[in-house]
Amino acid sequence: MSAPQEKTWSIVVCEGFHDRAFWKGMLLNALGCTDPSEKEKRDVYDLKGDKITKGRFGFHDNQKRLVVLVPAHGEKNVQNTTLEFLRGRDEKPLRRLVLNVDDDAAVGSPSNEHSHRQSFTCGRTPRSVKS
Repeated sequence: MSAPQEKTWSIVVCEGFHDRAFWKGMLLNALGCTDPSEKEKRDVYDLKGDKITKGRFGFHDNQKRLVVLVPAHGEKNVQNTTLEFLRGRDEKPLRRLVLNVDDDAAVGSPSNEHSHRQSFTCGRTPRSVKS
């Protein structure tokens, strides 16, 4: 199957599968996206024609632009997963990059000693991010 005609894509990087399930519901029910793999029983491909796999979900927004949910497989991987997409944006330009990081420490989770807000800050990233 050929690659979609979009020139850019939107990426949602989240910590794990529970966040991915939340975002799937939000995209389908609140934002009007469609899931071609469920609705049309077909695979979804990224901008270069690579099949979206490895726990990632592909959607189309109401203008048929690609939106991909990417679970980072844990809080410690969010930053590296994000950098993967920032470094690849010359080949696969980003329309939007959304990061979903839970501040588990703020709700008393014993699994984290500190807040993500102290250890992980994202803002405008210069075009000079290198591989």
